[in-house]
Amino acid sequence: MSEDACDPSVSDAEVDRCFSPISDVKAVALGVSGGSDSMALLRLFAEWVARNGWNGSGLVLTVDHGLRDESRAEARFVADVSAKLGFEHRTLSWDGIKPASNVQAMAREARYQLFAVEMAKSNAEVLLLGHHQDDQVETFLDRLTRGSGIYGLSAMASESALPSSKARIFRPFLEFPKQRLIASLLERDQNWCEDPSNEKSAYKRVRLRKLAQDLSTEGLDLKRLTKTAERLRRAAAAIDQWVAAFMDEYLRSHAAGPVCLPFSTFSELPEEVRLRALARLVQRVGAQDYSPRLVKLEALDQSLRVSNEHKATLATCVFHKQGGKLFVWREMGREPPETLELTGELSPIWDGRYILTGSPHAFGEERFLGPLGLFPGRQRDLGFAWPTDWPREAFDAAPAVWSEDGLHFVPGLLEDTLGAHYNCAQVLRHS
Repeated sequence: MSEDACDPSVSDAEVDRCFSPISDVKAVALGVSGGSDSMALLRLFAEWVARNGWNGSGLVLTVDHGLRDESRAEARFVADVSAKLGFEHRTLSWDGIKPASNVQAMAREARYQLFAVEMAKSNAEVLLLGHHQDDQVETFLDRLTRGSGIYGLSAMASESALPSSKARIFRPFLEFPKQRLIASLLERDQNWCEDPSNEKSAYKRVRLRKLAQDLSTEGLDLKRLTKTAERLRRAAAAIDQWVAAFMDEYLRSHAAGPVCLPFSTFSELPEEVRLRALARLVQRVGAQDYSPRLVKLEALDQSLRVSNEHKATLATCVFHKQGGKLFVWREMGREPPETLELTGELSPIWDGRYILTGSPHAFGEERFLGPLGLFPGRQRDLGFAWPTDWPREAFDAAPAVWSEDGLHFVPGLLEDTLGAHYNCAQVLRHS
């Protein structure tokens, strides 16, 4: 700890307002590295719990990335503070070979994956993170250098989906600059850990942080940059509402996965709305947590508009323009959805797209869940008639349950006397 604070600390009233959206949540996890931001999150959350009588459970999670010698000691430090505050603590390890480049981004992705797995074990509904106003500005500048559009430049959302999870991320401190969080720690004589990588100019985030300081001297300070990002987020929300209304009216979905919409109506949308609609289709049909890069969406949109018949792939999805319709389905590709042997009472998320419930051993035989296109007996009579208004290949990656006796269940296509014991619900997502 080596900082002086001139800014005021975060008041109790501000803390109460920040955490009020989770007052009805029963179980949360806190991502705490030991740095100033996350330690402020831990201390202020503990005070909010005590002050408001919140009766949920809080689990503190620290990820040891194995990138620095100090990381293990930092995890122990967080564990000690957590115990004193009355919270359970767990240290998670990022194992395996570490990347030679893009380390911070890869570490962040690994961190979220570890959080998702541990939260599922504990039934935690919300992940609390200590992101603040300075992080907003660094993200804005980073995405500006990448040529991002309105969505990439939008303000970081206070609430968002946790990748590969049913849980949500909640960031209560986005309105506060980092110095106010530090002031709160100093006021409480609370130590924190300094990560030396935060000062290494080899990392882009560090260079952007220094750039933000230079811009501030020219009048483009944290507040103005944050306000710009917030206004872009407001515009993005309006486009999202437009896209949602369009999808509700025109999108046709099959229970087995593919979707379609009238291309002429789609093509009449403004370009920015079309691009967002394509992104949402990728996330929905391909079970993607994130939208594809804007340049790829622009290329797809252009290719669909220049010919009457066209087929293209993007991020595990096939886009097929045919007969005045745009069909979208999950592609088989080089990495088709996995085939699972069903064991015991189940509710697995398959291919990130479906939750299967039922009793696979109700009839005492081996059952498998996999893509219809890989069903071993697909060359014989499948027990259903193919829909005439959908391309047949649109169902290759559809979820199917089979055994040695044949095909038993495909949502929307087949439900025999055995398949009737299954139910498949789609997992719909977007960022």
